[in-house]
Amino acid sequence: MFNAVIMLFALVFSSAALNANPTETNVKIFYDQNGNLYNGMYYTYYEGGLVESELYIVEGKIQGKAYFYYQSGKMMEVGKYVDGQRQGEWVKFNEAGKKISHANFKDDKKDGEWKIYNNDGQLLFEMHYSMDKKVGTWKQWNEKGELVAEQTYN
Repeated sequence: MFNAVIMLFALVFSSAALNANPTETNVKIFYDQNGNLYNGMYYTYYEGGLVESELYIVEGKIQGKAYFYYQSGKMMEVGKYVDGQRQGEWVKFNEAGKKISHANFKDDKKDGEWKIYNNDGQLLFEMHYSMDKKVGTWKQWNEKGELVAEQTYN
């Protein structure tokens, strides 16, 4: 069970990183066909033609809300970029539309409260970060909602 939850956690926050294709500076720069910095809406598509991601690009960097979709067309994840870096709250949903996680970022680093839920919406993990470092009290609950683990980080 624990390994399955860790696998879920790894998958939950992988899509934004995979779609962003980070460079050395962790900011993807988008160019148009003439080599100029791209401006405007930018879409990626699944093989079947459905939208996979929807991004707004300004001066080559992702700005504002970013949307990621399942192959079914349902919302998978939504978050915000500022100058190509993840900022603020990011929320991920399962295909049934239930929230399965929320995370917070500052300057593309984990920062603030993170929560992971099972597919029924039950809280499984609560974690806290400060600029990518584990801080505060982390908690884990079982499927019955019972607190099963707690660890404090400085």
